[in-house]
Amino acid sequence: MVTVIQATISPKRGSRLSHLAPKSASPVERQSGALRRFMRDESPKLPQVPPANRTRADKGQVTPPKLRPASTPQQHAENAYIEFLAITKANRQVSLAICEKIMQTYQYGHEGLLEVELNEAEAAIYNNETCQVIKGNYSKYMK
Repeated sequence: MVTVIQATISPKRGSRLSHLAPKSASPVERQSGALRRFMRDESPKLPQVPPANRTRADKGQVTPPKLRPASTPQQHAENAYIEFLAITKANRQVSLAICEKIMQTYQYGHEGLLEVELNEAEAAIYNNETCQVIKGNYSKYMK
């Protein structure tokens, strides 16, 4: 019994418990090991979504709504209203971001990039004072 306790406290080299014994390392090795452990990424890993299938919420462009469990018709109506508000807010955020990007490109004078962005967004730069399109083409929703 005494030998088992002593082997547990300070195992001899080559014994079954020798891997549990504290290893003597140089101060440089201890410091580099501590630095490696400190720098190791311990944050919880989120499931990786392929770039082609990422939603705007995955990209961080919009925040998805937080719905509550619904058991009554009133709770279902509340959830529907929360979804409506979230969709409206998300559409506004995305449209505003696209418009800001197009206007920034227009102000910097990058003609080629501006044409590409206007075509992708099916948009046009319109002067409200003169009622004329400066760049781009009317799309079907603008007429």
